Amino acid sequence: CIDYCGRAGSIEFFIRGDGRDLWSSGLVRQGDPARTFSVSLDGVREVRLVITDSGNGVDEDWGGWFNLKIGSTSTPGVATTVGLSTGINPGVAASPKLAIPRFDSHDATRGIFVIDLNNGQASMIDRVKTTSLEIRSRPFPHNVFTILGRPLDLPALSGQILAGPIHLANGEVHAILLVDTTTGAMGYVTGMDQELTKFSVKRISNFPAADLAHSDGNFALVMRRRSSGKTVAAYLYNGTTGRCTVFSGIDDLATNITGTPASSLPPAVGSVSSMDLQGGSDATTHFLLIDNETGTLSLVGGIKRKPTRLTVQTLKQNLVSSFPKDAPISTPIRFVPVPVTTRSGSTDSALILDVASGAMAILEHLTEPSKTRLVGVSHSLYGLLPADVGRPRSITAVPKVDDTGVTVGIWFFDSASDTILFLNDLTNSTNLKLRVVEIGGGG
Repeated sequence: CIDYCGRAGSIEFFIRGDGRDLWSSGLVRQGDPARTFSVSLDGVREVRLVITDSGNGVDEDWGGWFNLKIGSTSTPGVATTVGLSTGINPGVAASPKLAIPRFDSHDATRGIFVIDLNNGQASMIDRVKTTSLEIRSRPFPHNVFTILGRPLDLPALSGQILAGPIHLANGEVHAILLVDTTTGAMGYVTGMDQELTKFSVKRISNFPAADLAHSDGNFALVMRRRSSGKTVAAYLYNGTTGRCTVFSGIDDLATNITGTPASSLPPAVGSVSSMDLQGGSDATTHFLLIDNETGTLSLVGGIKRKPTRLTVQTLKQNLVSSFPKDAPISTPIRFVPVPVTTRSGSTDSALILDVASGAMAILEHLTEPSKTRLVGVSHSLYGLLPADVGRPRSITAVPKVDDTGVTVGIWFFDSASDTILFLNDLTNSTNLKLRVVEIGGGG
């Protein structure tokens, strides 16, 4: 706005090629930072730069395009780097696959709910308790983008769509919380404690996270469980600003929820990874934040006593310094943490995957910062996955937890090659094996 600013201004930018959307900014409000983008125009004859009123009228709405350039990106990685920093340009980067574990009443992995962020289609992987290498995938009849009000032809990149499991008091996952961080829209996939035919969807009527919404994809979603095992809240953190909001009411699958600001957290320079930590009583005691640009590890606490008054401790380990410096693989999310639970159900350590190099390490004694250490694992994902796929890649990981509460293996979902790998025998680091998973269909 100009002169008088009542903070009513809200617009959305679009780049359209031959009648289809090549890029959108998401909701942009007065005071938001400028959006940076890089869009492939290969094969496009007509380009239109469009600014809309975001659907709420033109009060205080002004928008401008700055430093526009059209030309060849002959320097390797130029378009990729700019596009990934803002979670844009689906023509350059492979849209990730979200993979959310479905736990049963023993807190054991019963299945995996997979969302393809290229088109919002989802599927349920089951039969994972009996075998880890030959699993079955069945299509989910609802589209995740539709639940969130997102156009089906607008692929999402890392951090633009987030999902978190909602547990019952017995530990079983009965729903999944969905968040579109570009608009602040939220919704649920429900009935996950039943058969796939009983799964349903529910949209949250308001836009609870609208105040945090941004198209940069620099977000983390962490679920909070009580000592009963029940999920009662969710934290949404924006790494660009450091702002964090806690949302309650999700345990009842409320269709209208509000967010409460929590303590600000350290900003993440490029993109952020996260992982929640459980105590022996299943209560969430901490969560881990990883700055993928600097490699800084932050342990966030204070969750059990005062959920909005968070504490932060920086761990002495630095992942950029600990993993190969000449890592060649381009990725928007470099470090992927996977919780490793003990027989008591507590998260004492995490496996850290470096997507840029394929290397892995165990981060031990997470809740005791004075004892925390990184122990290397003698396996690389790029022994089985093709290292060069011609575009940046995103990898998602899901732990396999047995009926005793112990993490015995990990599945890795590679969006760029559409391959699933399984790392088995995690309890015996001298006998680790990494194998390709076969996926079948079925009714």
